[in-house]
This record gives sequence, C-alpha cells and structure tokens, in this order.
Amino acid sequence: MLLHQARFQPWMPFYQETLDATKHPDSAYYRKVYSPQFPHQVAGNLYLREDYPGIIISKIAQSKLLPKAEYKYSDFSFILFKEYLEAKTGKSLDRLANDSFYKPLGAAATTYNPLRKWDMFEMPPTEVDNYFRYQVIRVTYMIWPQQCRMVLPGMQGFFQTLWM
Repeated sequence: MLLHQARFQPWMPFYQETLDATKHPDSAYYRKVYSPQFPHQVAGNLYLREDYPGIIISKIAQSKLLPKAEYKYSDFSFILFKEYLEAKTGKSLDRLANDSFYKPLGAAATTYNPLRKWDMFEMPPTEVDNYFRYQVIRVTYMIWPQQCRMVLPGMQGFFQTLWM
C-alpha cells in the first residue's frame, strides 16, 4: 500500500460533489464557523460537515481496483493507514507522531496539523485557490482530500518551522 502498488484509483474528486451549481462550497456541506455539526476545518473560514470523512472512507472502500498492481500514486493508502493506526493505538495521528517521533527527537517545531500549534499567519501561503475555497491557502489545507487535511491527515506531510 505505502509503495503505491495497491491497485487503488490515483484520485477521486471528492470535493466536487460538495460544491453548489456556481462551483462554490455548498451550505449543505460547509459552514463559515466551527460547530459540532461542522467541525472539520478545510480552509481559514470553511468547516466541513461532521459525517463527510466517513463518506470519503466509504467511497474509497467502494472504488474499483485498478486491473494490475503497478505504481500509481494514490492518497487512499495513507488515508486508510491513518484509520488503521488510530484504531490500533487509540490515538490521533498527530498525537501518535508527536509522542512516538517528534517529542523523543526533540523536534518541537515539527508537527502534523500546524494550526493546532501556531497561528495561521505564521505559515507561508501555498496556494491561491480560485476553484473551490476561493481564498489564500496555507500549508494545512493545500489540496483535496488532500483538501481534507484536517479531516483525513494521513496523507499530509509533516510541517517544520526553522527558527534562526
């Protein structure tokens, strides 16, 4: 799976079905402020519905496998691996990585989900999104489900801040 040879689809545009007819975030899926029903932050002021991560997992489980095992980059392996690790350890992936790797290494400025540690404006912009979220995107929410990084962070890289 982690070598991208698990026959998973390379990509599914999960975000497209969450857009309205004008290609903007649909209020059936998003709110501009956090609430228990919309807890998953996917951009600075955009929160996804609570049940949507489960919908993504179901879509991955129901997706057709490719006909042969060969290298095809897919985030699906990392999304599923995150689910496995969290179920097996009882810890969130960011907590597991911090407790098992970063903290023992003394890497205090290395993390998953950097907004849980630092202010958004301490992070460089990585994208000007003019197709989905319509705002400047910072490292946490680059692409989807890459776009669901706060929701499904298994495929997101780690972030590190260097202080000179």
